[in-house]
Amino acid sequence: MTAAAQRREAVLFLAGWWPSPGNPHDGIFIREHAMALQSLQQVAVVHLRVAKHPRRFPGITWQEEHDHGLVVLRGEITTPLRRFGSYDLLVRKAYRQALRQLGRRFEFRVAHVHVRTPVTMNAPAVAAGLGLPVVVTEHSSYYHTGINQLLPGERDAAAQAVRRWFALPAIKKVLPVSRDLGNILQQHFGVAREKVQTVPNVAADCFHPRPIVDNGRFRMVLAARWASPKDPDLFIEVLRRMPQEVLARLQVDWVGDGELYPPARDACKAWVERGMVRFPGRLDKLELAGLLAQAHLLVHPTKAENLPCIIAESLCSGTPVLSMAVNGIPELVDSSNGMLCPPGDPQAFLEALLLLMNNYRFDRQQIAQAAQQRFAPGPVARQLLGIYATLIS
Repeated sequence: MTAAAQRREAVLFLAGWWPSPGNPHDGIFIREHAMALQSLQQVAVVHLRVAKHPRRFPGITWQEEHDHGLVVLRGEITTPLRRFGSYDLLVRKAYRQALRQLGRRFEFRVAHVHVRTPVTMNAPAVAAGLGLPVVVTEHSSYYHTGINQLLPGERDAAAQAVRRWFALPAIKKVLPVSRDLGNILQQHFGVAREKVQTVPNVAADCFHPRPIVDNGRFRMVLAARWASPKDPDLFIEVLRRMPQEVLARLQVDWVGDGELYPPARDACKAWVERGMVRFPGRLDKLELAGLLAQAHLLVHPTKAENLPCIIAESLCSGTPVLSMAVNGIPELVDSSNGMLCPPGDPQAFLEALLLLMNNYRFDRQQIAQAAQQRFAPGPVARQLLGIYATLIS
């Protein structure tokens, strides 16, 4: 048997972000896509980063990991220079090394880039050199938040660079996680309509409904990496305005980490001492799933968002959601599974919360069933494999 015949067919992920021990949130939603696919098709992931280093000559190091069946090849380029095109040359060289190494074991038919970054911008050129069509999944809020924070001249140049990249012939499909993001990519960055197909984020199998154990409290969960554009101050203001007799009925589990998490905990000190608000920190998926399944409501205050995984996870648990009518969130939440408010309006949020508490008439099983048909690993994986099949048949 030849070496080529011994290779296994696999899906190649070229990830702009990927979780690490030092940053477990980084690209967790990309990992969920990979894990979903892994149940149907072998997945090999390449995650490459560039670090400035005073060494005289650039170097590339690799470390292979195995994560529940995923093969993850982490690479680090150390270089004293990031100018004169050397950055792109080094990245492309590293990608070619990775694909040669993985190519001894796996046969790739398509290259799937997750999130356009200065590193992954080089992936289509390398994939094209190997004759691989490129699929791009975009999760980033850069296209409707980050780019608008640039100075006007910089913004125009950045927008032109985005347009040129998505127009590359090697990129055959662009898969935004929300319809809203897809519309932004088409209207503001010229991505061809026929290239765009929405594929949502994934809620892991551990998120499913369970009977609620009544403890006499109305239980709410907030869970995120608490950094902009999340809006914890809005919820804190809601608590300040809430009638005392209602506040006494609450049990709030405020989960997560991030730069805005300690200030939120400090602002809630009095409620923490009275046992109404708890700050357990970052939880793993299984722990979070247990909390969501026992909660009456997920509260998600934010100013901008694409398609929050936590909302999909909550709905798959049967738990309704109170959040904001921004970006892709209205694609997730309607009157059957929660309520939406305008961003930055604590009074509207308070009124909505009181209405939900006093008129809690949700069918949790129906919420979970509808969500799992959209966001469970199986449906998302089958959708991705169907897209790949159109490119390689």
